[in-house]
Amino acid sequence: MSVSVVIPNHNHGDTLELAIVSAYCQAPLEVVVIDDASTDSSLEIARQWEALSSGKVRVVANATKADNWQEAMAREFKSLRGETVVFCAADDMLLPGMVAHASRHAAAPVMFADYVGLLGRRAVIAVSQGVTAETTLTADEVRQRIRSKANATETGIASAMNRTHLEWLASMQFWRLGPFGDSIGYAAVAALHGAVYLPGAGAAIRMHPQSYGRTAAASDERRRHYTAEAADFLRTAGVDDETARRLIEKRCHA
Repeated sequence: MSVSVVIPNHNHGDTLELAIVSAYCQAPLEVVVIDDASTDSSLEIARQWEALSSGKVRVVANATKADNWQEAMAREFKSLRGETVVFCAADDMLLPGMVAHASRHAAAPVMFADYVGLLGRRAVIAVSQGVTAETTLTADEVRQRIRSKANATETGIASAMNRTHLEWLASMQFWRLGPFGDSIGYAAVAALHGAVYLPGAGAAIRMHPQSYGRTAAASDERRRHYTAEAADFLRTAGVDDETARRLIEKRCHA
């Protein structure tokens, strides 16, 4: 399968192995753990899997903690071997079938599946893409969806993106969007190029603000800053004004 699974990590030694196993058992082309100068057992766990897997699990270890974890992660995009890329935070897990779906839709600009949120071991939310069967939407149809009353569900969780478009996001410096980096970035790709939507959960995420795979807005001032960055990002990307306005309303609550 021409799929790279990327797991960003910082001090999640208690959950990292589960994230690695959830990806590795689905036989992707590679599992890339990007460790951001962890001080717990994380790097040791990742290195053990690198050895056990004969290199199918690959470790990128940052010697010093990055100022921006998303920017540090983006530096590795060009080294990925897969045609399509799936992300999984170190304290989350991919659910069975996610990698196979990503492989089957490798030519799609971006693919979105449902996901569930866990509090401890209990599922407390379920986010649905709102489809009952595999659905391919053109860019115009995605824009109509975003402008409609439907929930904004496009995000980097339980999704897969063609590496070409992922590298475009990096060229646009998506990390400047802070907590909206994946939701605005992935939605922009879908609005410009189209997307595939799938029923059924592709990932389970842990519901706590300390997750390395999520960035908090932290304050109203920071939220306003990131909202302004999102508006500028969408304008520069070429997303039409009405679609951009509705997406910001839904995702940034502005």
